[in-house]
Amino acid sequence: TVSFATGRGNPTLGTGNDSCQDGTLAAGTSCTPVCASGYTLSGDTSCSAAGEVTLSTCVQDCTVSFATGRGNPTLGTGNDSCQDGTLAAGTSCTPVCASGYTLSGDTSCSAAGEV
Repeated sequence: TVSFATGRGNPTLGTGNDSCQDGTLAAGTSCTPVCASGYTLSGDTSCSAAGEVTLSTCVQDCTVSFATGRGNPTLGTGNDSCQDGTLAAGTSCTPVCASGYTLSGDTSCSAAGEV
C-alpha cells in the first residue's frame, strides 16, 4: 500500500498511467506520484521484490534573486536564463552581467532545494 503524509510539500497519488492512483503496488513495480506546483519530485515510489516500499519526496523549488547594482547579475532573458526567478530542484540557470562584467558560474538549485 502506498500512502503519503498530507501537506503541501508531500506527494499525492496522482492520476494517469504511471501514477500511484490506486494506492497499491505489486512487488517489483513502481509508480510516479505528483507534487504540488512549486515542488519537484525526487526519487521513485517503488515496491521491492521483498515487498518493501520506497516513497518519493517533493523538494521545494528555489527562488532566484540578486542584489541590485551595476556589478550584480540580473535574471536575464532567453532559454538558459533565470528569467522567471524560479528554479526546479536539481536544475541551473545562467544569469546575465552588465557590459564590462564577466559572469562567473551558473546559479543552481540543489536536489535538496537550496540555491
